[in-house]
Amino acid sequence: MPFRKLTQRADLVEFNYFEYTVSKKSEGAYKLLRGLMVLFYVVYVVGFFSVIFVLKAIPVGALIPVTLWILIFFTWRFVSIEYRYEVDKGRLIFSEIYGGKKSKTKAEFRVHDVILLAPVGAATSEIENFAPDRVFDASPSVSSPDRYVLLIRDETGVKTAFYVQANEKAVKAIRFYMTPEAKEASDAFGD
Repeated sequence: MPFRKLTQRADLVEFNYFEYTVSKKSEGAYKLLRGLMVLFYVVYVVGFFSVIFVLKAIPVGALIPVTLWILIFFTWRFVSIEYRYEVDKGRLIFSEIYGGKKSKTKAEFRVHDVILLAPVGAATSEIENFAPDRVFDASPSVSSPDRYVLLIRDETGVKTAFYVQANEKAVKAIRFYMTPEAKEASDAFGD
């Protein structure tokens, strides 16, 4: 019996904090946006050169690399997005990271409010029947092989679908704080 208590405490320490960060894959509309941003940079340089040659101010051309670097520094972060979700003492925190620097918390939930954790492909009908009020997607791609959905109903009754790319450790960390009923419902999907 003392060994069982020790194991439970080790589980608690192991799952007290978990963090997972993924970069958004370049596909679909996001790929188009990135392509348009690169095209904008090219047009900027060509336009700058054109103005310099028309005005015959060739020495001003030395400003092109500096102004281009400033432009890229302030704009590329909007097409370089990472998603981070953390499980911290029973709370699930979802953040977006722009350009690897600026982090913005988008949502925070109690893991105890999760009613289902399942692979997206297996839970399509449950997601439709749940009819979420809010949807958050922290997965790098719609076609990610380890893409899971967490269906959450908070204490105010707001229903949320939260998509994540989850490895085995992430699934264990989330399941650790779920209610027994939610674990049982999730077991039906074999996660």
